[in-house]
Amino acid sequence: MIVAFDTMTLIWALKDNPTEENADFHRRAELLMKQLTRDKAIVVLPTIVIGEYLCKVPKSSHGQIVAKLQERFRIVPFDVRASSMAADLWQKRQNLPHSRRLLKADMLVIASAEAAGAERFYSADAECRAVAELVMEAYDLPTFNEKLFDDDVDTQ
Repeated sequence: MIVAFDTMTLIWALKDNPTEENADFHRRAELLMKQLTRDKAIVVLPTIVIGEYLCKVPKSSHGQIVAKLQERFRIVPFDVRASSMAADLWQKRQNLPHSRRLLKADMLVIASAEAAGAERFYSADAECRAVAELVMEAYDLPTFNEKLFDDDVDTQ
């Protein structure tokens, strides 16, 4: 199975010292990563996500971080095919109820994932998931281990 997720999920999954405010999201993102590893899912990481992730990282560390991400994920570009898909998503999302202005970056991430063959998209953002659902299955981050008796997955 090929899956993707948004930038905040990546940030929460890789955060070393989560704040009290985002500790629950950190735990849920870590649980998602463990479940995807256990399920041997292929995780695509759109280059748009990498760009957003690197925004708060010193330029001197970009190369090292990108190399680590390439070891762990399949990096996928925002290419010509994805650009057409993103434009289509932008138009379709006009019919969705939304309380915040969805960023065009959300469309680019979802379209890149779709172009790479992603079947599932994970995000804690309900409005982002609603857009992803236009083209694939979309899920919130897990709140508990779906296989509670698996010894290799931490349920805490």
